[in-house]
Amino acid sequence: MDTEEIEKLLEANLRVSKDNNRMLRKLHQAMIWGRALNTFYWVIIIASFLGLLYFLQPYIDKARSVYLDITSGIKKTENAMESLPRLPVLPR
Repeated sequence: MDTEEIEKLLEANLRVSKDNNRMLRKLHQAMIWGRALNTFYWVIIIASFLGLLYFLQPYIDKARSVYLDITSGIKKTENAMESLPRLPVLPR
């Protein structure tokens, strides 16, 4: 190989290397932006959920108290049923 051929190959190699470097930098920048937007997306979702819980808390507390009242009423009924005397079973 003569020097002219080697210079052409080196120039072609340099051109391809610069093009690869440019593409890799764009890919890296796109990856960074994608990660930032994905993080922002999840922050919005979690913040919305927490805000929803904050505004629904009175309704959740009310539903919980109703549930506890119902379960305590059922327990009281069961206790009252146990305190009743057992009636004999009539034959058929």
